[in-house]
Amino acid sequence: MTTTIRQLPISVAPLHGETMRGYISRLAGTNHHSIGHLWEAVTTAYDPAHALAAYSGHPAANLLNALPELSDYSPSIPIATRTLPGNPRTLTCYACQRCVAVKTGHTDTTVVVRADHYRVLCRRHQRWIGGPYLKCDAHQQFSVTGHPDIIKAAARHHSIARQAGVIDSSEAFSDAIRAFVYWEHHGIINSDRTPEIVRRREQLECTASSGRADPRAYACWYPDAVALTAILLRNHFEVRSAGPAKRHSVIAATLRTVARTLLNGHEPIGSYDPLRQALDSTFYPPSTYF
Repeated sequence: MTTTIRQLPISVAPLHGETMRGYISRLAGTNHHSIGHLWEAVTTAYDPAHALAAYSGHPAANLLNALPELSDYSPSIPIATRTLPGNPRTLTCYACQRCVAVKTGHTDTTVVVRADHYRVLCRRHQRWIGGPYLKCDAHQQFSVTGHPDIIKAAARHHSIARQAGVIDSSEAFSDAIRAFVYWEHHGIINSDRTPEIVRRREQLECTASSGRADPRAYACWYPDAVALTAILLRNHFEVRSAGPAKRHSVIAATLRTVARTLLNGHEPIGSYDPLRQALDSTFYPPSTYF
């Protein structure tokens, strides 16, 4: 017996990159329908993309383009392109609230989207959304229109990811974040060593982070973290090219570069410093693009 799928009364358009569970929840909630029932009906269908298209009223091709996870459930999509566990596409963040408001017509709606590590800004509205690593709640988003250095850093971040690959650059950026969080906590970020970061704090009316992380504090050192990401990628490439015999001299040169370009002459010391740990690690293969 074939079950007839009826389109729900109110059509809800997906946002590009939206998580499948989030979209189905919005679709069900808008139509006062059971979220669990709709989720099961879609994900257990032979062709979930066409089932969701029938419920939502949107073409299956549009849904597959907007919802990355939907391809996981579609028998017509090659396994190689699916969002399997460990794929960088499984990272999420809150979508730009301005974009959500334009798309949905509601200012109080929040949408979670799949996002690569370099997606820290909404380019259209020039707002900080944080991305998957620098977490920022939907209500914490803020404008960076008057901060060209942050906007330029985001463009460079994207460029690094394109050149080095999402996985390599993701690991390097994660190491850079750990370093700056550690340095901030231990007072290494100050007016003497990092005057540009302190200047951004004043412009963004941000105090040094305390307790729960403030997304504005992340934005203050974000341009420097992007610069450190590039340095880390170059270090791993040069270590591999130089060979074991010259490994320590390459790392020493990298530390001097960090001290000269980012910390106003201060070289990170101590085995607990995340930068030194990252330089000594083999967590990810070195990029061949730097």
